[in-house]
Amino acid sequence: IGENGIFVTRHGSEVPQEEQNQWYKQRKLASLIFTKKNFNSLMYDTFVQKAKILCDVLDQAAEKEEKIDMQEKFFSFTMDS
Repeated sequence: IGENGIFVTRHGSEVPQEEQNQWYKQRKLASLIFTKKNFNSLMYDTFVQKAKILCDVLDQAAEKEEKIDMQEKFFSFTMDS
C-alpha cells in the first residue's frame, strides 16, 4: 500500500491495519475481473458500444456549437462502461 498509495490518499494514514487488510483483499478479488481474457471477451463490446454513444453526444453538441463538460462526459463514460 505504501505512504503514497491510493488507500492512504483516500482514507488517511490512521486507518486500522485490519481495515487496510480487508481493503487489500477486496481489491485483489476485484482485480481478477480485469484480465486480458475477460477484457477481450466480455468488456470490449461494452466499451465500443459506450464509445459510440459518447461520439454521438459529442457530434450532436458540435453540430449545435454547444459547450459541454468533457470531464462529466468522460466520468459518465467510465461509470457506464
